[in-house]
Amino acid sequence: MEKFNYVATSSKENKKVTGIIEAVTQIQAQSILRSKGYFIISLNKIEMLPSWMRWWQSFNRVRSDDVVHFTRQLSTMINAGLPLVQCLDILSSGATNKVFGQALGKVKEAV
Repeated sequence: MEKFNYVATSSKENKKVTGIIEAVTQIQAQSILRSKGYFIISLNKIEMLPSWMRWWQSFNRVRSDDVVHFTRQLSTMINAGLPLVQCLDILSSGATNKVFGQALGKVKEAV
């Protein structure tokens, strides 16, 4: 189930109505709202992912091998007692995948 924000007008009272509706698809949400007698002004899916995860997903050019290699190296460095920021700096500058290296650099700056 997905959640959607909606703004609509009620056909009975001609009054503006806002709310959240759960449906499997946006088309189903539209159908439910129309069956309640609403004229839909806007209907938008509510993103359930945290912003950092949406940002991470935008780097879809990163291969899983890069992530596996990174996590192994990060684990080794952390277990050796290196500070997290230093680990991220080393791994971002040494990344063979430039997109992944830039992403790690942004993560380091955020930390």
